[in-house]
Amino acid sequence: MKRLICLFLFPVCLLSEVQVQNNALPNAQLFGMRFTEAGGEFIGKVNSINSVALQKYVTATFEITELNIDIEGSATQLRIYHTGTLQSSAVLPGNRTVTNPLDRVNPNLTKKVNKLVFKDYPATTHARTLEFKVANKQDILDLHAQLRNRWIGATNPGLNRTLFTVP
Repeated sequence: MKRLICLFLFPVCLLSEVQVQNNALPNAQLFGMRFTEAGGEFIGKVNSINSVALQKYVTATFEITELNIDIEGSATQLRIYHTGTLQSSAVLPGNRTVTNPLDRVNPNLTKKVNKLVFKDYPATTHARTLEFKVANKQDILDLHAQLRNRWIGATNPGLNRTLFTVP
């Protein structure tokens, strides 16, 4: 079920499927995230968050929107991201034109790829990283805004006992 959300610090309204449950956890020191389509869950201490960051970047074949949460006292970083395929007509810095092999991939496989974390060893390492992937870019933008605003105190109630459910 989609709902309209107007964010306090972001003066735009957007359609979102991220569900927010206040007082969903019995321990007041915790918050959580549940990822229904990809499967998985994260529960952490609110006062252990060092930072909440959002970044966007490109690789040879993907445009990535990534939310990182740094957890104090843990060697593991929480990473939540969305990947969108670059079209072969896209031009990267340095006037490099993308030739994306994913342009020829079966659409049914692409739907599955959008829900699962992709790791390319040994080219990249994801050691000490807990990763979740979301299929809809707007969901990660909304999740970031909800987490950020509750963590910095711009939204009441705060982050304590909150459970975010992400498709």
